[in-house]
Amino acid sequence: MLLVHGAFADASNWSGVIRELLAAGIDVVAPANPLRGLVSDARYIANVADEIDGPVLLVGHSYGGAVITVAGSLAANTLGLAYVAGFALDEGESTLDVSGRFPDTLLIAALRPASFPEAEGDLAAELYIDRDAFPRAFAADLPLPTAAAAATAQRPIAAAALEEKAPSAAWRSLASWYVVATADRIIHPDAQVAHNDRRLVESADDVRVVVNDLLDPEMLDRRRIAAQRGLLALPASTLKTGFPVLKNPANNHRAVPLTPEEFHYAFTNTLSDEESLAVYERYAVPGPGRVLFQGAFANFNPHSPAAVDFKNSSRAPLLFIAAGDDHVAPAALNEANLKHYRKSDAITELKEFPGRSHYTLGQEGWEEVADYALDWALSHAVQPASV
Repeated sequence: MLLVHGAFADASNWSGVIRELLAAGIDVVAPANPLRGLVSDARYIANVADEIDGPVLLVGHSYGGAVITVAGSLAANTLGLAYVAGFALDEGESTLDVSGRFPDTLLIAALRPASFPEAEGDLAAELYIDRDAFPRAFAADLPLPTAAAAATAQRPIAAAALEEKAPSAAWRSLASWYVVATADRIIHPDAQVAHNDRRLVESADDVRVVVNDLLDPEMLDRRRIAAQRGLLALPASTLKTGFPVLKNPANNHRAVPLTPEEFHYAFTNTLSDEESLAVYERYAVPGPGRVLFQGAFANFNPHSPAAVDFKNSSRAPLLFIAAGDDHVAPAALNEANLKHYRKSDAITELKEFPGRSHYTLGQEGWEEVADYALDWALSHAVQPASV
C-alpha cells in the first residue's frame, strides 16, 4: 500500500495509519510527495510504485488524491485507488477547477505566498497555510499542541501544481474508494466526490465512504482486492459484505457483529425480511475481523496466511459450489478461483445453483445441493491402494 500525503503536510501525517497497517501485516510505503507540479509529482509516485514487487493500492490525501489520479495511469502494477478527503480529478481538470465549482472553505483566507528558486534560477510562487490559522482550518479536530506542531512542519506546495491539468484520470479504469470528510474546512466535501458516477456505500458522523460505480463489471472483477493471495477479483457485493468489518482498522483485533440489515444483505438476500430476521436471531454470532483483514490485503502481504499453491497436483479433488445470488462469494468469484486451481492436474470442478444465497445450505431446497455434493465426492473419492 502506497500512501501519498497532500499539500501543507508531510508523510508523518500517515503515522497512525501506518501503525495499524503494519500491525495487520500489510506492507506499506509512505514517500515524500515533492509538491512541485502535478505531472512531475505523479511521475515520482509512479516510479516509487514501479519499484514495488507486486500490486499496489495508491492512497492519496487532499492534493495527494490528484497525484494518484495521474500516477495510477503511469504505474502498471496499480491495483486500485483510495481517496481520503482528496481530489479525484477528471482528465483536463486541475484542483483549482474543482474547488472553484463549490463554496469557499477556510483555505483561501489562510493561504500565504512565498517564493522558491526553480532549476533554471527563476523564482516561482509557493503557498503555505498561516501558522495561526492552521489549527482551525487544517486540523480542527486535533489537540492544539499537535496542530501547532503540524503547522510548523508543513511543506508548501508550488502554486503551479494547483493549476496544472490532469492528463489522465485513473479512477476511470481502476477500482476506487472515497473517504469524504464532511466537516473538512480545506476541501469542500462535495469537491471530494465531484463526479456523480459514484455511489454512497456507508455513512457515519463526519465521514462518508463512496465507491466508483462507473467501471465495467468485468474490469471490477479483474481489479478488486483479493480475498485469497494471487486472486485479484473481488466483486462489489463482496466488498459491501465485508465493509462493516473493514471500515475500522481496529476491527482487525475484534469480533464484529453484523446488524440484521447487514446480515440480510450478506447471507439471506433471497429471503424475505421476516424470514431473514428469524435466521439472524437463531444463528448470527460476531465473527473475527482478522480473517477478513488477512484476506482483503492478501496481495499486499508477502507472508499472507491466505497464500495458496495453485499448482499442487497432489491435492484431493476439489468442487466449487456457487450460489447464483450469493453476495459474499458470487459465482464470478468462484469461477475466478476455478481458473487458478486448474493450474494443477488435480480434479477441479464447479457447480452453480441459480437463485440461491450464501445461506444456501439453510434455505429451502438445501437437499439438492447436499445430494449433489455427496454424489460428487463419492464419485471422485480416491481409492486406497490395494495390498
